[in-house]
Amino acid sequence: MMRKQSLFDKFRSTFTNARPSVGVLQIVGIDKNGRRKVLEEQNLVVNNARHILSQLLGGKKAPAQAQKYFITHMVMGDGVDPLNPSLPDPNSQFLINQRVKLEISSITFPSENSVKFVTLMDGETGNGVTFTEAGLIADNAPSESEKMFAIKHHGGIRKSEELLLEYNWTIVF
Repeated sequence: MMRKQSLFDKFRSTFTNARPSVGVLQIVGIDKNGRRKVLEEQNLVVNNARHILSQLLGGKKAPAQAQKYFITHMVMGDGVDPLNPSLPDPNSQFLINQRVKLEISSITFPSENSVKFVTLMDGETGNGVTFTEAGLIADNAPSESEKMFAIKHHGGIRKSEELLLEYNWTIVF
């Protein structure tokens, strides 16, 4: 005999299946002549994002703990097929093959319900790598498995010293 689902069970199911936010990753390639090429796609906000958000929301009681969960870095890697990038797993905790970690260079609030993180990969960084994945992380989180907030697998972008990459990551609540 099947047990009847309670209101709490329905709530728990809805909460555990819901995403706390959505986002867009825009990567702008800028060559030495100033020409720009833009890749813009939706990202996946991973399941760990709920943990990060709950730590931040509860930060008044333990501000030192909450500060460990601020988004501080973007990570980039080359672990995905550049011609046929796979969809990331919502339980992702790491990139498949991280090659670069960059501090967030600016944070803005384009609307009352969004935050935009920006970083720049300069001409000295990541040369010779075909980047296919990126992640938005809270690098100070207490453990490696708690850092990832969002992830994106994308088509390959070959980095050279003549190409700057600007990563613009917007999260909307």
